[in-house]
Amino acid sequence: MDSSSLLNSLLAQRKIALESASFLKRVPHPLPEDWEFERVEGMLLGLAIGDALGNPTESQIPAIRRQSHGEIRDYLPNRYADGRSLGVPSDDSQMAFWTLEQLLEDGGLVPDHLARKFSQNQIFGIGRTVTAFLRSYRDQGLPWEQSGQPSAGNGALMRIAPVLLPHLRRPSPELWADTALAGMITHNDSASNACCVAYVHILWECLRLKQAPEPSWWVETFVDTARELAGNTSYASRNLALPYEGPLWRFVEREVRQALKQNWSTLEACERWHSGAYLLETLPCVLYILARYGDHPEEAIVRAVNDTRDNDTVAAIVGAAVGALHGRAGLPARWIGSLLGRTTADDDWHIFELIESAKQTFWRADPPFTSDNVQAVLKFLPIFERPEYSPGKWIIREGEFPYFDYTSEVLDFIEALYSISLIKPFDWMNWEEGKQLVDNPMLVGKANLQTLRKLLTAHVRADRFAEGHLAAMFESGHIAMILKRMAELYPSSPSNNQ
Repeated sequence: MDSSSLLNSLLAQRKIALESASFLKRVPHPLPEDWEFERVEGMLLGLAIGDALGNPTESQIPAIRRQSHGEIRDYLPNRYADGRSLGVPSDDSQMAFWTLEQLLEDGGLVPDHLARKFSQNQIFGIGRTVTAFLRSYRDQGLPWEQSGQPSAGNGALMRIAPVLLPHLRRPSPELWADTALAGMITHNDSASNACCVAYVHILWECLRLKQAPEPSWWVETFVDTARELAGNTSYASRNLALPYEGPLWRFVEREVRQALKQNWSTLEACERWHSGAYLLETLPCVLYILARYGDHPEEAIVRAVNDTRDNDTVAAIVGAAVGALHGRAGLPARWIGSLLGRTTADDDWHIFELIESAKQTFWRADPPFTSDNVQAVLKFLPIFERPEYSPGKWIIREGEFPYFDYTSEVLDFIEALYSISLIKPFDWMNWEEGKQLVDNPMLVGKANLQTLRKLLTAHVRADRFAEGHLAAMFESGHIAMILKRMAELYPSSPSNNQ
């Protein structure tokens, strides 16, 4: 059963808290012809960065946070990174990237598989709603469609962004069905389901936009979608100084419009709304930060981290939106380069592998490879592994710039890389996370072929700008490590061993 049919069945049986609205039949606008996957990279990395920047000070009152840390603009020292100032995830990025991982495994959304995925590993900073979901699904054995909790917390919204990836090439109403189904797995609540669909609609439009929209666009786009999907469900404010009871979308519309009209600071506005893990508080904060700083992705994430209480989640949601709007290039390189990329306690780099796999699976795949044609490159491994092997020598002549004279084996190796298209065009000069792979051989030993291709491309291209760079990679053993990992992924066939 496809997602739309499944959603219609659940709607008919009233098993999902959502209105059967005309929006669910709307076809998303196609992506522009010149669109680049770099926008999705920005969306996913923005989510992970926002989560990691906020994670160490989650739930702190902004004034207390500022007393302890000043204004947070970079990762704080983290005990889970041996005290280093690196980007470490909480449940926000964990569950978002587990969603992506399961989508890759299944080729699309299979709700029961995703529910099972959430129940298989330790969740960092797990919330009460997800704990209750696990009790129902894993411990009591209830089916996934009965395990979602009637909670208006923000735990589904924080992880929902990856559901749009399988729809990049062929947008259809299945996108909205996938979003609603993926959200209800843990949070089967009218506000949560409506917010998830409305937010994914915003993300989709951000991927398409050429520039930041007008400030009012954010709240208008959200309200126009959520109003139809949520119906007349009523939610109450937790802030005694701001009494309200009624539909979530109406509160968001009233409050964000007022904040824009009176030009409140994001701190003033988010303090007024309390900015906790409740959608009545999360949504106005997210939309107002985006309205104020949607054209400045770094400042948008910084404000989310510093000016809210549930700051890792607010910053993850804001980060995904500004990342989708501005792409990977719009995010500070220092944040990307210092992101560990974990989804568990010890799988460093994994999110970067998942993003690369998503590009190959859901957008445009690179030319296929076989064990036979990769052997054209792997045949050099026994040569480069020799302890006495040298890639060449420096030539130093008076009146000339020094240059590195590579051996014929290295030149033949580079030619082989090009011959089977292992050298691929990409923005290697700004590939900050590649530095982690050079510094950490263990990561190279877990890399997939696409990451190895990017590494080889970066080193070959860098040698044109920094004489002797490739030689240094040979001498350190880094090139041999890349080829060893490639040999594990593409073992030679029996005919190549004769």
